[in-house]
Amino acid sequence: MWLCRKINKNPILGLVIYPYLPEIGRTNTFYKKGKKVTDGMYPEKIEQITHPYDKLEHVLIDKPIYVFRWLLNRFVFLQNGNLQYYILYGFVFVTAAILLPFFISKVMVIINFLNQQ
Repeated sequence: MWLCRKINKNPILGLVIYPYLPEIGRTNTFYKKGKKVTDGMYPEKIEQITHPYDKLEHVLIDKPIYVFRWLLNRFVFLQNGNLQYYILYGFVFVTAAILLPFFISKVMVIINFLNQQ
């Protein structure tokens, strides 16, 4: 078998290129001789398609998605792939979930104290 101007002693390499040969033949159509006969100036129906940009889509969809992506990109540093950091994030979250109601109750006590007259 011939492959890249060298004699190929391994016939499997020739089998690897075999499925691509019809595709290569279809892409190189400029080598084929012959004329295509057409019926008139435009053989197929001509269409024009426009895609206008909707301002309402920009305000209601594009802007919120842009803001949401920007917000998510602020937290990309959390996905660093280190297991120790993931465990630390869990501890921080659980600690915050336990201490947040405690701090809110203390703030409410202070606000009630200040509202007494």
